[in-house]
Amino acid sequence: MRKWNSMIFTKDEDSVAALTDMLYGYQKSRVLLTACELEVFTALGTDVRTSEEIAVELNLDNRATDKLMSALTGMKLLDKTGGRYSNTNLSLRFLVKSKPDYIGLMDFNVYLWNKWSTLTESVRKGTAADLTKIGDMCDHGFEAFLEMVNWRSSILAKSVVDATDFTNINSVLELGGGTGDYALAFLKAKPDMECSVFAYEKVIPRIKEYYKDENVEDKINLISGDYDVDDFGSGYDMIFISFVAHHNSIFENIELSRKIYNALNEGGKIVVQDYYISDDRTKPVNNSLFALETLVNSESGDTYTESEMWIILREAKFRHVEKVETEFGTSIISAQKVF
Repeated sequence: MRKWNSMIFTKDEDSVAALTDMLYGYQKSRVLLTACELEVFTALGTDVRTSEEIAVELNLDNRATDKLMSALTGMKLLDKTGGRYSNTNLSLRFLVKSKPDYIGLMDFNVYLWNKWSTLTESVRKGTAADLTKIGDMCDHGFEAFLEMVNWRSSILAKSVVDATDFTNINSVLELGGGTGDYALAFLKAKPDMECSVFAYEKVIPRIKEYYKDENVEDKINLISGDYDVDDFGSGYDMIFISFVAHHNSIFENIELSRKIYNALNEGGKIVVQDYYISDDRTKPVNNSLFALETLVNSESGDTYTESEMWIILREAKFRHVEKVETEFGTSIISAQKVF
């Protein structure tokens, strides 16, 4: 029988601790995701309640619910006093669905959990072991995806507007729009601009509802389809795509960029927001992990370097390629159509 080398733990405790933190990190992640999936934080709200009360409301097992909520307390996401639980300030602000700062990533990460579980097989195959295109997601997965996109774009839209020069831009298309947040932000920045959104047909009713609430339903043109195969119009001064490139191979991005080039007016520009990675593909670490997320979720997607995006846009005949960083870890790369 193999014996543990006790010297490892006495001489190299920090290294071992770092490794075991990585090894067991999934446990805390799974506890958080399960609590969000079951809406434990939302059920608690601002109340102080027993685990049994939460179990009854959410139709859960009493003993298991108490185990879960005790673990959440240990993770400092709940407080526990005299057998009764309450949200911490952190969870009350960010994990209760009715709160304005609710982090809309949670439900989609429940979906991603199963995708990440296929990583070993995906590395063997070199592509997603369980490929599901966005438009073909189950209703629950698609709703979670839209919630994530809406949350992310609501945060990023202002940075995109601040980084964009709208001089001579009188018509703009948001291509592959999630819930149309960027087109709405563009319209607010320049109210006389003609704005359009191209999105999957199943997303259009959601965008219509959202725009009705914002009183702009008659001011932004909605076009449904799949940008890979369908026409998205022409005569635009700017076409904006956000978090689309990483779903595609480099060759698919070249073809899409050519299609965008042909849809733009002379002097028009393409604006691409995404996560980009260093040339050695290791930094920032979140983006190198995101590259693996594209592996388990797409046929040939990737996280691209600035150099690769430059090649993509130049192959599509674009010129004057420029890059601007946002404060949220994304970058905006733009280029111009010049004859």
